[in-house]
Formats: sequence, C-alpha cells, structure tokens
Amino acid sequence: MHITISLTDDEVKFLKNDIIDIENWIQLAVKGKVSSCRDRIVSEWLPKLMEDENISTIPADKSLLINEIIKNEKYKNRVQIEEINSRLPI
Repeated sequence: MHITISLTDDEVKFLKNDIIDIENWIQLAVKGKVSSCRDRIVSEWLPKLMEDENISTIPADKSLLINEIIKNEKYKNRVQIEEINSRLPI
C-alpha cells in the first residue's frame, strides 16, 4: 500500500516547531503503530489458538502466525467489528 499525505504550509510550520525531519517522523510513527498492532493481535490471539482443540500447530514466525489468525473463521478486523457493533440495539 502506498499512502500520500498533504500538509498545508501552516501545518508544516507547526510540525517544524517540534520535529526536525517530518517525513521520517511520520514513517517512524506509522511503523510504531504497525508494531503495536502486530503485538496486540499476537497477544490477543495466541492464547485463543492454543486453546482451540482443532489447531495442532502454531507457526513460530509472527508473519505466518498473523496469516493463520486472519484465516481463522472467528477473526474479525476493525471494519467488521464496527459493522457488527453498529447493528446492535442501543
């Protein structure tokens, strides 16, 4: 996925007040969020997979593990969760 963002001149000025290299900061911020999301999905799902009697092996590699998690019929991503929640009566 390739993402492009646009900042106004004023937004650049505001960021430069605190940040030396805006592009690098954005890249590191996104990488940090990706790492947090990866760690969260693993810590949430590893116990579920270990308790599932239908699963006999679990990959040690995090990328392979996450692929297995996403293939699990019980897995829902954020969009799917929000869709389900929006249908619940208040």
